[in-house]
Amino acid sequence: MKRKYIIYGTALMQLALLATIATSLVGCRGDQTPSPMEDGVWRKVMRFDVTDTSRVHKADLGNRTIVLAKYERPIGWDLNVYAYPVTETSENLLCDNSPSHGAQPWQSFAWGKRNGTFPDTRIIEYAQPRKKLKIVLEKCKTAKQDGHVVFTTGSIEIYHQP
Repeated sequence: MKRKYIIYGTALMQLALLATIATSLVGCRGDQTPSPMEDGVWRKVMRFDVTDTSRVHKADLGNRTIVLAKYERPIGWDLNVYAYPVTETSENLLCDNSPSHGAQPWQSFAWGKRNGTFPDTRIIEYAQPRKKLKIVLEKCKTAKQDGHVVFTTGSIEIYHQP
């Protein structure tokens, strides 16, 4: 009976050793190294070009929420987080319901980039329990066209911290 336990124990130790070796080898591969933004806490959920004229980009955030990036022609992008099911009257969870007017940090508009209204990387907390959305304007440039400030190059990346 003791011999059977010794054999099982030895087999389990060998499996644990193989798992440790396999894990360390995978961690050493260059393509598995996380980027600074994906440090195990942030998960990239979306990336799109600022000059893309698609009406909406969307990504599931899990926990019955979704992020929508809506194109506000011609000035830029308005980002919204909604709880499922999304309807015409759904509330943007990024809004803090304060009676403030003017630019909001979830709006990525070209005039805001040009004026430096918000930093290129911003973090917005929302919902209960607190979750975070990180908005990154990557190499964005603007120009004035037809009386509007518009994006000419760059991209927007959205990260989520559940």
